[in-house]
Amino acid sequence: IYFALQDAVKKGAHQATLEVRANNISAQELYRGFGFIVVGRKVRYYRDNNEDALIMMATEIEQILGDRLANSMLSNNKTMHLDFYPE
Repeated sequence: IYFALQDAVKKGAHQATLEVRANNISAQELYRGFGFIVVGRKVRYYRDNNEDALIMMATEIEQILGDRLANSMLSNNKTMHLDFYPE
């Protein structure tokens, strides 16, 4: 997901949408971790079992990616040294 969103930002996108099965809680939690929220529902969207699809959207995806990168660095105890200036 990270790389797909990163590619979208490079192409000028500021938001992203997706559909996910209503009973796929694991995927929904994953998407929430990337800033997606439920904004709608497609009733009986999936033909194999007439399950609903949830429409999820993330706005300001560039900011979300930056936040995730910063959190990842903090959780891995990595430090960025900003006092290095190459000559």
